[in-house]
Amino acid sequence: MGGGRGVGGVVGAAEQEGGGRFAQQVSAEREPDLFRRGMLRIARATGTAEKAWPAEALEELGRRAGQPS
Repeated sequence: MGGGRGVGGVVGAAEQEGGGRFAQQVSAEREPDLFRRGMLRIARATGTAEKAWPAEALEELGRRAGQPS
């Protein structure tokens, strides 16, 4: 894959410091590239929505179970 940057704002330390195998968080707000900044913001929003969905789904299923068919 090109670029070597991970999803969700994680950039390999090898890219930033010339070596190592550890990842480091990069803030979308501090990313200088316009399009990379946009992708980081989208990844953050996607992660937030993915974490909220199970609780929302369970709540809706609970409401449906309580309704007569």
